[in-house]
Amino acid sequence: MHPDSIYNLQKREAMKTLLKKAIIPLSAIGTTLMMLPARATDFTTSLVTVGSNAYGGAPQTDIYKIIGEIVFAVMGLLGVVLLMLILYAGFLWMTAGGEAERVTKAKGLIMNAVIGLVIIMAAYAIATFVFGAILGAAL
Repeated sequence: MHPDSIYNLQKREAMKTLLKKAIIPLSAIGTTLMMLPARATDFTTSLVTVGSNAYGGAPQTDIYKIIGEIVFAVMGLLGVVLLMLILYAGFLWMTAGGEAERVTKAKGLIMNAVIGLVIIMAAYAIATFVFGAILGAAL
């Protein structure tokens, strides 16, 4: 084996381990940072203020609406996790270098993530229907 190819192999392995250690934490941090602006604005405070000024009291929040919002937030977060899993599996497939075992693992991850996304989408549709029927309007 040529000395340059050994160096390139070592360099490639070092890059793979760096990417494995960095991609998932950076993806998690990036996803969290994307969600922060939505959480930074406190919509309820402004709505309570407007409701108090207009009607003389705080608006009543229905427990079903709160539960619905929590359910939809959890399903949205699961969808993001499954999309990240698909990206990770695609990365594994692209860096497999022809190794059949790694390609098979990546295909399995993609298949499981797609099945999970279908389940989450079906659950979202069912939850929208159920909460829409309970509340009398779509969420």
